[in-house]
Amino acid sequence: LGFASLILADMDDNDPRKKDLKVIESEAMRSRDIVRSLLDFARRRPVKKEPTDLNQLIQKTINLLRHQAELSNITVIEDFKSDLAPIVLDADQMKQVFVNLMKNAFDAMPKGGTLTITTHTAPAEGSGLSMVEIRFKDTGAGISKENLQKIFDPFFSTKEEMGTGLGLAV
Repeated sequence: LGFASLILADMDDNDPRKKDLKVIESEAMRSRDIVRSLLDFARRRPVKKEPTDLNQLIQKTINLLRHQAELSNITVIEDFKSDLAPIVLDADQMKQVFVNLMKNAFDAMPKGGTLTITTHTAPAEGSGLSMVEIRFKDTGAGISKENLQKIFDPFFSTKEEMGTGLGLAV
């Protein structure tokens, strides 16, 4: 991360590699945050809440994984309510949640398919307030009913050789 930042600082703005290097820098920071999340999983850290444009946060996450989706023959459909108010949340933690959900969807569609991500507002039952709902819907096989209750349990995975079971738990 440090070397990427140094190179970026010395790089001409018109250099065609600058955009890719910024992605490397951003992903290195995200990786650092994942490690921090794993550590925080064992010892809780304070949540860093701030007003966030949820649609923009999801779009940034999609952009990170767009190439992987294309290589896997997966179409990502974005159906976002355009006038969502900013939501107070920890953007880094939510981005990681979205990455985990998207990667799980990709894994569930090994021969390709469609992932539809939807945002909209819905009434919060009994409160007179509204809430924002985010839906991730894929054309994969789905999760068996007996496993559905376990998906947020640490170290639970249905992916024999490749899963750690920490994605959704973290």
